[in-house]
Amino acid sequence: MDHQEIELTLSLGDHGWSYIKLDANGENYAFVLTHVFNNPIAEFLNAFTSLLNSVKTSRCILFDEPGAYKWEMELNSEQQHIVDIQVSEYESCGEWNETDRQISEFEFSVKLQHISACIYSELIRLNELMKIKTYKLNRNHEYPANDIKAFIEVYERRYS
Repeated sequence: MDHQEIELTLSLGDHGWSYIKLDANGENYAFVLTHVFNNPIAEFLNAFTSLLNSVKTSRCILFDEPGAYKWEMELNSEQQHIVDIQVSEYESCGEWNETDRQISEFEFSVKLQHISACIYSELIRLNELMKIKTYKLNRNHEYPANDIKAFIEVYERRYS
Protein backbone atom coordinates (compact mmCIF):
# COMPACT_ATOMS: atom_id res chain seq x y z
CA MET A 1 0.00 0.00 0.00
CA ASP A 2 1.12 3.51 -0.74
CA HIS A 3 1.66 5.87 2.20
CA GLN A 4 -0.44 8.46 0.53
CA GLU A 5 -1.75 11.79 1.53
CA ILE A 6 -5.38 12.06 2.48
CA GLU A 7 -7.95 14.76 3.10
CA LEU A 8 -10.36 14.52 5.99
CA THR A 9 -13.28 16.70 7.06
CA LEU A 10 -15.00 16.26 10.39
CA SER A 11 -18.34 17.99 10.97
CA LEU A 12 -20.53 18.10 14.04
CA GLY A 13 -24.02 18.33 12.61
CA ASP A 14 -27.02 19.58 14.47
CA HIS A 15 -29.75 17.50 16.11
CA GLY A 16 -27.62 14.39 16.69
CA TRP A 17 -25.78 13.89 13.42
CA SER A 18 -22.11 14.16 12.46
CA TYR A 19 -20.19 13.67 9.24
CA ILE A 20 -16.77 12.49 8.17
CA LYS A 21 -15.59 13.02 4.62
CA LEU A 22 -12.42 11.27 3.52
CA ASP A 23 -10.46 11.40 0.29
CA ALA A 24 -8.19 8.35 0.07
CA ASN A 25 -7.20 5.88 -2.63
CA GLY A 26 -8.28 8.47 -5.19
CA GLU A 27 -11.84 7.94 -3.93
CA ASN A 28 -14.22 10.08 -1.90
CA TYR A 29 -15.93 8.51 1.10
CA ALA A 30 -18.70 10.09 3.15
CA PHE A 31 -19.91 8.81 6.50
CA VAL A 32 -23.18 10.01 7.99
CA LEU A 33 -23.09 9.27 11.70
CA THR A 34 -25.82 9.22 14.31
CA HIS A 35 -25.34 10.15 17.96
CA VAL A 36 -28.24 7.93 19.08
CA PHE A 37 -26.11 4.90 20.01
CA ASN A 38 -22.80 6.55 20.92
CA ASN A 39 -20.93 9.78 20.28
CA PRO A 40 -19.15 9.00 17.00
CA ILE A 41 -16.83 12.00 17.20
CA ALA A 42 -15.67 10.93 20.67
CA GLU A 43 -15.22 7.31 19.49
CA PHE A 44 -13.20 8.45 16.47
CA LEU A 45 -11.00 10.78 18.51
CA ASN A 46 -10.37 8.20 21.23
CA ALA A 47 -9.20 5.67 18.64
CA PHE A 48 -6.68 8.10 17.17
CA THR A 49 -5.63 9.43 20.58
CA SER A 50 -4.69 5.84 21.47
CA LEU A 51 -2.47 5.60 18.39
CA LEU A 52 -0.80 8.91 19.26
CA ASN A 53 -0.12 7.40 22.69
CA SER A 54 1.75 4.55 20.93
CA VAL A 55 -0.96 1.93 21.30
CA LYS A 56 -0.32 -0.44 18.37
CA THR A 57 -3.93 -1.13 17.38
CA SER A 58 -7.17 0.73 17.81
CA ARG A 59 -10.69 0.59 16.49
CA CYS A 60 -13.95 2.45 16.64
CA ILE A 61 -17.52 1.65 15.67
CA LEU A 62 -19.48 4.53 14.14
CA PHE A 63 -23.21 4.10 13.57
CA ASP A 64 -25.55 5.35 10.89
CA GLU A 65 -29.30 4.67 10.85
CA PRO A 66 -29.19 1.91 9.72
CA GLY A 67 -25.68 0.59 9.38
CA ALA A 68 -22.29 0.87 11.02
CA TYR A 69 -18.69 1.56 10.06
CA LYS A 70 -15.84 -0.24 11.76
CA TRP A 71 -12.51 1.58 11.59
CA GLU A 72 -9.55 -0.66 12.45
CA MET A 73 -6.18 1.02 12.73
CA GLU A 74 -2.79 -0.56 13.25
CA LEU A 75 0.65 0.98 13.40
CA ASN A 76 2.74 -0.61 10.68
CA SER A 77 5.11 -3.14 12.24
CA GLU A 78 8.02 -2.14 10.00
CA GLN A 79 7.39 1.61 9.88
CA GLN A 80 5.84 2.79 13.15
CA HIS A 81 5.09 6.25 11.70
CA ILE A 82 2.63 4.65 9.23
CA VAL A 83 -0.88 3.63 10.21
CA ASP A 84 -2.71 1.00 8.19
CA ILE A 85 -6.44 1.68 8.22
CA GLN A 86 -9.28 -0.62 7.22
CA VAL A 87 -12.82 0.73 7.09
CA SER A 88 -15.67 -1.76 6.80
CA GLU A 89 -19.36 -0.99 6.38
CA TYR A 90 -21.87 -3.34 7.99
CA GLU A 91 -25.58 -3.85 8.18
CA SER A 92 -26.34 -2.99 11.78
CA CYS A 93 -29.21 -1.63 13.79
CA GLY A 94 -27.58 0.31 16.59
CA GLU A 95 -25.80 -2.50 18.37
CA TRP A 96 -22.51 -3.86 17.14
CA ASN A 97 -22.42 -7.60 16.44
CA GLU A 98 -19.49 -9.43 14.88
CA THR A 99 -22.09 -11.39 12.90
CA ASP A 100 -23.45 -8.29 11.12
CA ARG A 101 -23.20 -8.68 7.35
CA GLN A 102 -20.33 -6.74 5.78
CA ILE A 103 -21.41 -4.54 2.86
CA SER A 104 -18.14 -2.95 1.76
CA GLU A 105 -14.54 -2.39 2.77
CA PHE A 106 -11.55 -0.28 1.83
CA GLU A 107 -8.02 0.10 3.12
CA PHE A 108 -5.34 2.74 3.02
CA SER A 109 -2.05 3.56 4.70
CA VAL A 110 -1.00 7.02 5.73
CA LYS A 111 1.54 8.65 7.99
CA LEU A 112 0.09 8.90 11.49
CA GLN A 113 1.23 12.51 11.66
CA HIS A 114 -0.60 13.34 8.42
CA ILE A 115 -4.01 11.97 9.41
CA SER A 116 -3.56 13.35 12.93
CA ALA A 117 -2.79 16.81 11.52
CA CYS A 118 -6.00 16.61 9.45
CA ILE A 119 -8.00 15.70 12.56
CA TYR A 120 -6.23 18.37 14.63
CA SER A 121 -7.07 21.12 12.14
CA GLU A 122 -10.71 20.01 12.05
CA LEU A 123 -10.87 20.17 15.86
CA ILE A 124 -9.42 23.68 15.91
CA ARG A 125 -12.07 24.69 13.35
CA LEU A 126 -14.81 23.02 15.39
CA ASN A 127 -13.66 24.74 18.59
CA GLU A 128 -13.90 28.10 16.84
CA LEU A 129 -17.34 27.32 15.40
CA MET A 130 -18.61 26.35 18.84
CA LYS A 131 -17.91 29.94 19.96
CA ILE A 132 -20.68 31.10 17.60
CA LYS A 133 -23.95 31.14 19.53
CA THR A 134 -26.16 30.14 16.59
CA TYR A 135 -23.83 27.29 15.58
CA LYS A 136 -23.61 25.99 19.14
CA LEU A 137 -27.38 26.09 19.69
CA ASN A 138 -28.30 22.53 18.57
CA ARG A 139 -24.86 20.99 18.94
CA ASN A 140 -23.71 21.70 22.49
CA HIS A 141 -24.93 18.42 23.99
CA GLU A 142 -23.12 16.45 21.25
CA TYR A 143 -19.82 18.35 21.57
CA PRO A 144 -17.19 16.01 23.06
CA ALA A 145 -15.11 18.74 24.71
CA ASN A 146 -13.02 16.42 26.90
CA ASP A 147 -12.20 14.07 24.03
CA ILE A 148 -11.23 17.01 21.81
CA LYS A 149 -9.03 18.44 24.55
CA ALA A 150 -7.35 15.06 25.10
CA PHE A 151 -6.60 14.60 21.39
CA ILE A 152 -5.22 18.13 21.03
CA GLU A 153 -2.98 17.74 24.09
CA VAL A 154 -1.55 14.41 22.93
CA TYR A 155 -1.08 15.69 19.36
CA GLU A 156 0.72 18.85 20.49
CA ARG A 157 2.90 16.94 22.95
CA ARG A 158 3.93 14.48 20.23
CA TYR A 159 4.41 16.83 17.28
CA SER A 160 5.20 20.29 18.67
